[in-house]
Amino acid sequence: MGEFGFKLIACAFMTIGHMRMFDQGLPDQYAWIGRMALPMFLYQVGCGCRYARSKRNYVLRLYAAGVVMSVINVVFKFPENIFPVLLNVAVILCILRVEDKRRKLRYMVGYVVWQAGIFALASVLQTLITAISGNWTIAGNVGHIVAALGGFAASGDYGLFVIAFGVAMGLCGSKLHLSVTFLIFSLVDVLMQSIYGILLFLVPQLTMHHIFNESVANLRYLLFSNDMVMLVGTDGLLSEGLLWAALPALFFILLYGGRRNRWAGAEAGAMPVDRVARWFFYAYYPLHFAVLVLLSPVVADALAAGVIF
Repeated sequence: MGEFGFKLIACAFMTIGHMRMFDQGLPDQYAWIGRMALPMFLYQVGCGCRYARSKRNYVLRLYAAGVVMSVINVVFKFPENIFPVLLNVAVILCILRVEDKRRKLRYMVGYVVWQAGIFALASVLQTLITAISGNWTIAGNVGHIVAALGGFAASGDYGLFVIAFGVAMGLCGSKLHLSVTFLIFSLVDVLMQSIYGILLFLVPQLTMHHIFNESVANLRYLLFSNDMVMLVGTDGLLSEGLLWAALPALFFILLYGGRRNRWAGAEAGAMPVDRVARWFFYAYYPLHFAVLVLLSPVVADALAAGVIF
């Protein structure tokens, strides 16, 4: 399987999942299928950091896409933006692959300071705007865009746990290593989103002072900000965690293996497949949301009329 085919499959999974998000009348299985897209995109970022001719340009593309998508989020009033997560996975992987240890340490310290600074700036702006205007919506929109402009790690769909998952996959050197990493993160995610994980954060919230109570809640959001269990609504283990339903994606990841596209026509001056694959996702991600936003009322009416299912 080549890079373009891998991205097409991931985009198909993502679209099916987002159809469920925009129309809760669709079966829960749509959301389960959609979960397979996330690890596929995370793995693709690791491949991009490994093979990109210019890692700087690759990171800048992810950054620009995240900023543009944050504006679209505010305009169309939906929060989904995967690009900040992909950006931070790429940045961390690039830093970890720096050979000079002193430079690597300097970059890591700089990255942590940068993230803390953007978080503080966005938080202060949100607080000030809320205090002045009394409008939390405006404050939230400003904070969202500022966080995206600063490349904040948790300004998109997911928390730091998913970023760690992407980095871990990007550092894997063999299919066995990759498979074990995938399974470990899936197990941890299921446990943290289950009653055990909820109790881990809930008990301190119930026993601590109000200030610490809020801090614990913020910590849980920072680590696991996308609670997919809220979108699925089934009972038991099937509704807990994000990555258990993504396990079938491991098959496609292993089948793909990070291979780059090769096309003889590129030598004749035609657009190579790898260039199409490079830009395809950047265009498809916002466009498929636009289509779903426009079609969601139509689909809802069709479901109510019994035309679908």
